[in-house]
Amino acid sequence: MSHNDPVYRPIWEAIKRRDKCEVACGPQDWQRIKRAIRKKKYEDEAFKIMNSDDQFRLYAVYDEKREVLVFKLVAKIGVMDKVLV
Repeated sequence: MSHNDPVYRPIWEAIKRRDKCEVACGPQDWQRIKRAIRKKKYEDEAFKIMNSDDQFRLYAVYDEKREVLVFKLVAKIGVMDKVLV
C-alpha cells in the first residue's frame, strides 16, 4: 500500500461504481492523477476477475476550461468500444 492510497483509492472506487467521475484539479496535476488512477485499475485484481468476460478501458480527458479531469470506463466490445454513460 502506497502513501497515496487514501487519496486515489476513493476516486477509483467512484469510477467503478458510476462508470464516470470528474476530479477538479489544476493543469499541473492532471497527468499525475491520471497515472495514479490507471495504476489503481491495473492493481485491482478483484475488478479484473469480476470483469474477466468484459474488458474495460479507462479513458481520461482533461477539460482546460473547467479545470476538471473526467474519467470514463468504456466496455470494449469486439473491435469497437461502447461508452458507458
